[in-house]
Amino acid sequence: MAPLIKKAIDKNNLTDSERKHIPFITRIETEVTVFCGDGITHPMEDDHWIIFIELFKNGESVEKITLKKTDEPKAVFTLADISDTDTITAHAFCNLHGIWESL
Repeated sequence: MAPLIKKAIDKNNLTDSERKHIPFITRIETEVTVFCGDGITHPMEDDHWIIFIELFKNGESVEKITLKKTDEPKAVFTLADISDTDTITAHAFCNLHGIWESL
């Protein structure tokens, strides 16, 4: 059974929990940065942290970066073969609240 992937209920009115868990994507040319937190940074503590961030291009997994509790809730990916027509999404896995999908 596939894991339940959580998504924003209302993309225009995010809850505090959504703002903390949803991976937000920025891209400058071939560099894609994914950060968990929009005004509320996700904690990286012994009992609550982001385990990994996974990047997808056109629905296919490109790379998964595992984070340590001492890291920022952030991952930077370099995609050599990315174009403006590609769809980029990300998943972030919180040890307490599961997998969250980018907007």
